[in-house]
Amino acid sequence: MKITQSLLVLSVLAVVTIQARSDSIPGLFNTGVISQTPLILNTEGNIDPHYTLVQSPDLTFPGPASYVVITTGGFFCCWIPNGPDSQWISARPDTWIPNSSVSPGGQYDYQIAFDLTGFNPSTASITGQWATDNNGGPILLNGVSTGLTTGFTDFSFWTPFTISSGFVAGLNTLDFPVSNGCCSPTGLRVEFLSSTVTPVPEPSSLLLLGSGAFGLLGVAWRKVRS
Repeated sequence: MKITQSLLVLSVLAVVTIQARSDSIPGLFNTGVISQTPLILNTEGNIDPHYTLVQSPDLTFPGPASYVVITTGGFFCCWIPNGPDSQWISARPDTWIPNSSVSPGGQYDYQIAFDLTGFNPSTASITGQWATDNNGGPILLNGVSTGLTTGFTDFSFWTPFTISSGFVAGLNTLDFPVSNGCCSPTGLRVEFLSSTVTPVPEPSSLLLLGSGAFGLLGVAWRKVRS
């Protein structure tokens, strides 16, 4: 009887282990990078391949392209310097040229999409930090406000954020709105520090685990009876 109980415990532990394993959320990229693992920074002045500018009051640069910008000289004396894990992005490709152009006032919305197909969305969680010029937020997850914001001058330091609810199965979107003052440079900087999500066990894995457990229980039962 002790053998049977032990095998039952091992079977339960195996199921719990499969369900408890967590992965990083795929498709999350810091601003201004080409690839995240290994980290490869994008070239300054080029289009960010992961963030789409879905709203822009700039009639000359209405999106969807968002551009990597440098942070030296001119207006950028107070912006957090670029690198090594992320860079600033903006609506204008020439924002990085000191005193060359300014962006109209209004709201700019930078969006990144990621797919949770094959994962349990209720287990997803993201922590990160962001900086904006000017006010940022609130961050939107799938179009719903998270209440996470930055202040008017939060371009010289990081503001942390954590999102642990509101994820859905399949495609998800994160929006980082930025409100710009009239006729001045504007930009966004995002770094994802960690993310976790639990995969949904494949039916074949559970079937194999179940058949193995029942097989072991059958062996144990025969030993107990003999």
